[in-house]
Amino acid sequence: MDLGKVSFLQMIMELNKTVGTQFTKGSLMRTGLKIAEKLEPMEFSGLDDWVKAVKEGKHPLFKIEGESHRNDGDIFSLSCPFAQSVRDYVSIFGPVSEEGRKTTIEFNKPSKQTEDYRVGFGSAISPYCIACQTTRSSFGDRIKIDGKQVKIYQLGAKRGDGHKALSEKWIDELNIDKKAVEKILDNSQCCYAVRME
Repeated sequence: MDLGKVSFLQMIMELNKTVGTQFTKGSLMRTGLKIAEKLEPMEFSGLDDWVKAVKEGKHPLFKIEGESHRNDGDIFSLSCPFAQSVRDYVSIFGPVSEEGRKTTIEFNKPSKQTEDYRVGFGSAISPYCIACQTTRSSFGDRIKIDGKQVKIYQLGAKRGDGHKALSEKWIDELNIDKKAVEKILDNSQCCYAVRME
């Protein structure tokens, strides 16, 4: 059991009770932004080079979320690095509280912050997603592929019970087949697109 991650989730619940969902969402997003700022900027010669760096454990995102897998084209998926922590949390405290769900719902609502970082809009399934998605997408702004700026878009996530959360906004905006994203999430817990702009 990773007591740090389990405690972090409980602190999120308590923070939400004390100061509300908007402040909690903002705090988790700021945490993600601070983590991304500390990661070394990267440049890759192509998506194959990106994948190689992940497989070799040299990609900064690997250090945070573990190994991601390239699906069709520019869509990546991974197992949630917090999945075991959520199971541990539930074994101690019971199901994620209403406060946790409220924070996730707040993050999924359209806002300037989530729009700017290409997160939320339905793509999150737990409070952990808020920090994780923000870290990933914000760090994407510090990556180049073939000299082009990378933008990472969060497409969806899946809870342990199989419930899938999808961002219709980003799926539609990127002209990605929704059924393809759902199929990817059948075998993973998080899905995002990497685009060069």
